[in-house]
Amino acid sequence: MSETKQWRVIPAVIMTAVMSFGGILVETSMNVTFPLLMSQFNLLASQVQWVTTAYLLAVSIVVPSSAYLVRNFSIRNLFITANLLFLSGLVIDSFAQSFIILLLGRILQGFATGLALPLMFHIILTKVPQDKRGLMMGVGSMTTSFAPAIGPTYGGILTEMLDWHAIFWLLLPLLVLSLAGGLWAIPQEPVGRGEVFNWPAFIGLAAFLVTSLLAIEQNLWYQWMLAFLAAFAFYQSNRNNPLINLNLFSKGHYLVFLWGALTYQALLLGMSFIIPNYLQLGRGLSTTQAGNFMFLGPIVLSLVLPLAGRLYDSLGPKKPILAGLTLSLFALLIFVIYYHQLPIWSLLVVHVMMMLGIALSLSNIMTQSYGQIEDNLEADANTLMNLGQQYMGAISTALVSKLLSLGISQNPEFGAVLGAGWGIILMFLLVLSAYILIIIVFRSNTI
Repeated sequence: MSETKQWRVIPAVIMTAVMSFGGILVETSMNVTFPLLMSQFNLLASQVQWVTTAYLLAVSIVVPSSAYLVRNFSIRNLFITANLLFLSGLVIDSFAQSFIILLLGRILQGFATGLALPLMFHIILTKVPQDKRGLMMGVGSMTTSFAPAIGPTYGGILTEMLDWHAIFWLLLPLLVLSLAGGLWAIPQEPVGRGEVFNWPAFIGLAAFLVTSLLAIEQNLWYQWMLAFLAAFAFYQSNRNNPLINLNLFSKGHYLVFLWGALTYQALLLGMSFIIPNYLQLGRGLSTTQAGNFMFLGPIVLSLVLPLAGRLYDSLGPKKPILAGLTLSLFALLIFVIYYHQLPIWSLLVVHVMMMLGIALSLSNIMTQSYGQIEDNLEADANTLMNLGQQYMGAISTALVSKLLSLGISQNPEFGAVLGAGWGIILMFLLVLSAYILIIIVFRSNTI
């Protein structure tokens, strides 16, 4: 008990989440600058999206090592490492004058977030009592989900008033504050280092993530072949000294709720790409106007998430999860049918409705997924959750940007409207699949 008493758990969760907040803030801020970057660097939409995809891919590559890292290194030292990586990435991007240098900084920020996200959930899962986890999941999710609320507005205003580089250098004081707060809230704890890191499995998984994402984007046969070989190499090398315990894939209910969390991640990142680009390229709005449009929905998401956690703790999982899924799916259906006809204010109402649905169910789906597995698998489940969310986000961003580019290439005048519609349909189908599976699980009467 004395060890746990040294922890300032809520500040530790928040300070760790600040790094994830910073990564998501930059991600959603840069989304509204994509038309400008496409012009400045002479890029297509499918190329400029690597500002987001490279970041998410870097997160995905680091996350698989998180279970090993938290068992063999102190949380305090991991927190310091992540913060310094993030600060380095911000400094690089503050002065970037080429697209390659911009990507380098984003990759460093992704490595930092790949450490920070699992740390936040590890603190919640190990330092918070079971009956309070729903609330703390909501607090942690609120911290990271607040970034999409201000990101587009933040990016739009800074780009028009200053320059897109300001998106990065204005974040430097926040990360310094995070470092100071984390050092105060997270104690140094002794950790035994008895495990050998499975480098072959790590390299195989990293190679699979990179090659499969390239294959999804470019659809070349040899990339699919390389992705298959990398997946096989990971599976073989992971068997004796597991980097991730693949026994998780034998737990059907866990996989259903995991899929629900992954589809929501795809929805959040996919729509954060579709909407700002559609509003600018298809509706003629400015960068600032598109950013302001994206402000209200994520604010609602951030405010409702802790309440949703309390609903989970008091009512159980079924009611808040199904209510949220139903609402977000209904909003997506309206988007699918009427997105190109509705006035801007009506689109805003539908977007807020979608975000409210996500808020009611996202963190509760995540909490419910962890409740389906044994305590000894929590670290691996945490790793798989964070890895899956970042990889799904990268896939979602790559696919919707490809659809947008395809629409523009087919019809230069109205292609942005056409491509955005295809992307929205894809998001609807993903959430619908999760909705059906979760209803089946709840109706099985085993939860």
